[in-house]
Amino acid sequence: MAIFNFVKQAGQLMSEGLDKASAAAQEISVQAIEAKIKASSIEPRDLALKKVDDETVKIYAVVDTAAQMEELILLVGNTPGVAKVENALKVKPQGQPEESIALPKFYTVKAGDTLGDIAQRELGDTNRYNEIFQANRNILSSPDAIDVGQTLRIPQS
Repeated sequence: MAIFNFVKQAGQLMSEGLDKASAAAQEISVQAIEAKIKASSIEPRDLALKKVDDETVKIYAVVDTAAQMEELILLVGNTPGVAKVENALKVKPQGQPEESIALPKFYTVKAGDTLGDIAQRELGDTNRYNEIFQANRNILSSPDAIDVGQTLRIPQS
């Protein structure tokens, strides 16, 4: 099991600004996170969320691929008020034995970053920016729309 750290108010800041982010950071709603997951393209089995403390959510589920696991962690971690995600996910394709997988690699966006800069630093090639965009399509609307503090999944090279 691993714990992943996020910028607590980043998700809210991206869409609503600092005042609403501060108010939302007061309380994590497990029901709101579940609704966010149901609205996504991910279909985890046996989903359960547990609020560990005021800023930590533990996520239990079974998913078919490592990519789905990473997307779920990002979806929960980029929720306003969530600073840490405790991973209790299992990767087990339906009808197959559980997979052994490497932990996902994440990157927190800093001031002045572009997807091209991140691709150069993390993948060794600026032109691979679209791979990062595709790996984060559930949280990014465009390759040009990244925000400081947002956590992105870096695809395995």
